[in-house]
Amino acid sequence: MSIIKIQGGLSGGNKGSSKQSVSYLEKEGKIRDKSLRKDEPFFNQKEFNITGVEAVKKLDKKRGGISKTTAKYFSILIAPSEKELVNLSDQDLKNCAIEAMEVYAQNFEQEVNSNELVWYAKLEHHRKYKGLKKKKKDKLNTPLGAKSGQYKSGDNRHIHILVRRKTDDNVSASPFMNARKSRSTPEFGGGKIGFNQISFSSKCEAQMHNYIRSKKPEYKVYEEDTQVGNFLKENNYDYQRASFLGMNERHIAMCKKRKEEEDIKKEKARTTDVLRTVKEIKTKKTHSSTSRIQTAVEFHLKEKYKGKINNISYQKEGSPLIFAVQLKYGYKLTLEELKVVHSKVLEITKSMKKGYNI
Repeated sequence: MSIIKIQGGLSGGNKGSSKQSVSYLEKEGKIRDKSLRKDEPFFNQKEFNITGVEAVKKLDKKRGGISKTTAKYFSILIAPSEKELVNLSDQDLKNCAIEAMEVYAQNFEQEVNSNELVWYAKLEHHRKYKGLKKKKKDKLNTPLGAKSGQYKSGDNRHIHILVRRKTDDNVSASPFMNARKSRSTPEFGGGKIGFNQISFSSKCEAQMHNYIRSKKPEYKVYEEDTQVGNFLKENNYDYQRASFLGMNERHIAMCKKRKEEEDIKKEKARTTDVLRTVKEIKTKKTHSSTSRIQTAVEFHLKEKYKGKINNISYQKEGSPLIFAVQLKYGYKLTLEELKVVHSKVLEITKSMKKGYNI
């Protein structure tokens, strides 16, 4: 499954200059190991040989009317899967990025002209393993033997796109505004604003698959390998949500089917747990008081002789014997039963004339 998602800035946030994000995208041209260096230029819908300086200059223009705390540009990641990359050359990837930005423009509720979009993209070839922080403890998201910061093996080509918030014709377009919740604003000439990120990702992916099929008609795609399939799985195949997000009838039908299958699995698991609990309760009830006492006596003597538990017959609620028997056999001795156990142990040890200090 490919990864197609919209983010904030890549470095230093996206509420100021794009200089840090552009510099971040130039890192592959500065790798110490010269054999790994890739000096890829930036590109957009008009040119394929753009410098970082020019990209920053254009991305940082047209900021009038945008507050200091508002995002000035956005980042889009297009990372095809290994299965997809096998069928895509570097130029194919760049063409897919250009098509993705066409989809980006079309996906706004108010019409945005793709030719007026200001964006700069860069093809990257490497990825690194990164450490994940969870509950103040570092956990590496790496396979066995790999280290954080180490380059990943295999084909890791992907594209980063930096797109300016304001188009050349001065339309302010944010992909983080939901049209279903947003209303008319003077900034947008009274029209609805908004962007459906799920629709954008799925359309871009479908377009990529169509591009591959145009070259290799035998190429097959399975629903589970797509962004839509993954999204639906993460949302527990909620077909009502799928319908709300504007997914097609095939996806909604798939949701209903998967939801039914998941519900059946959960019901079977719940029934199994109930039956297991009932069986455990019945098993515990078969232990008579006499049986419980006899078992505890045998357990007491066995553990005492091994020196594992000291003062095992302490006759109070917090007795080590009560705790040990409950842990071992699953039932709790009453204080009356505990006294009987203690008495029987004394009788046994006296009859054996061993003089144990119990």
